[in-house]
Amino acid sequence: MSTGYGMNDQKPNVGYDPDSYYLGEVVEQAGGTSKDGDLQVSLDVKLLGRLLDNFNPDGGTIEAPEAVVRTHLKFADANMEITQRDLERLGFDQSRDPAELLPGEKNHFSLVGRKIYLQAKPSLYNGKTNVFWNLRFPARRAPKIDASERESVITRAREKWKQAQSRKAEESTRTEEIPF
Repeated sequence: MSTGYGMNDQKPNVGYDPDSYYLGEVVEQAGGTSKDGDLQVSLDVKLLGRLLDNFNPDGGTIEAPEAVVRTHLKFADANMEITQRDLERLGFDQSRDPAELLPGEKNHFSLVGRKIYLQAKPSLYNGKTNVFWNLRFPARRAPKIDASERESVITRAREKWKQAQSRKAEESTRTEEIPF
């Protein structure tokens, strides 16, 4: 299966694992325009660690390279739904004015100090590897029991629990019977 990295499908050596999510803290927020003239909000993010499990943000982190990286929120037609969704997840209501994301604007909405998750996306261009950082929102997956299956699930769990207790008691009895 191709990973899209290019020659021999090897991951580029960029110092970041492109399959992992990173925890970071926004240290600076700035606004400007993209090369196409669209509003763009830049977030400088200090990396705090790499998630041990992308699907369990509460599962801890391990050391990440000490760095401040940049991600962008782009207000271009092609990105608008993604930008709106990402901002809503960061607490910025869609009824607000996007200008409020710009420092110095009335009713400024600051993301500085906010903890966020990012993923490195290496890109090869003209023989040079660039790393772009994308916002990620790992889901906290809580186990759920379907209401219609609740009783049978609990009954099976109780049976397995009792079986395990019986096996443990039998093992305990067997070890007591073995003469030394």
